Amino acid sequence: MTAPLERTVNPQELDPQTVRLLPYPFAKSKGVIAARVVGGALEVWVRPYPAGTTLSEVRRMAGKPLKEVLLTPEELEKGVRHGKSEAPERDEDRSGQVDMRDTVVRQ
Repeated sequence: MTAPLERTVNPQELDPQTVRLLPYPFAKSKGVIAARVVGGALEVWVRPYPAGTTLSEVRRMAGKPLKEVLLTPEELEKGVRHGKSEAPERDEDRSGQVDMRDTVVRQ
């Protein structure tokens, strides 16, 4: 894992289609937002000190390399709230796994 890039983000940069890659409860509890796809990598906004297992799971779910952007806890909370309002909840199958078959990621 490379060191996360620190920058100020604008919740308006969130791509609603990409945000739906991660269920809201997962994003909120783990402190990670699938923000958008940039240059073939999934840009994820993360709180300080994300668990390595969290990023591994996001990478597995997305099937793409990750580009981490470190946010303050306040910025992340604002992004999670904005993402929830912009992207309706995904359907989950009975096992609790996210069904990504219909997910389209813009590049």
